[in-house]
Amino acid sequence: MISCCASFFSANQRQFSDAVARRDLTRYRTRGPDRTTRLLRDAILGEGNGRTVLDVGAGIGALSFELLAAGAERVTAVEAAPAYIAAAREEAGRRNVSDRLDLDARRLRVHSGGGEASGRRDHGSGGMLLPCLPAAA
Repeated sequence: MISCCASFFSANQRQFSDAVARRDLTRYRTRGPDRTTRLLRDAILGEGNGRTVLDVGAGIGALSFELLAAGAERVTAVEAAPAYIAAAREEAGRRNVSDRLDLDARRLRVHSGGGEASGRRDHGSGGMLLPCLPAAA
């Protein structure tokens, strides 16, 4: 198991707190997906992929919910912040998609390319999405 330093974890908890997660979820519910989420959703759907999706750095799950609404069969959403996982779980229940959304709470390590892994999460990127490969027949 990868261990993050205490100062990173503490900073992460402050930046991605319950209050911030609640604000983001309220904004998503009232305004719908933001521009980045719409662009990512449309790109995935435009490629004909997206039946099973891995959403890394999922935040409150906005992109996951958009893909599920557009017909994705299953989404695995990985998120390091417990407050964001809680918000996504609440929204999944509200949307009745809990059976198609796997929430995975993990601390993520991003390799910075400099030889040493840093425990940074790029919140501004909207997450990194990777379509999962179909199961071998």
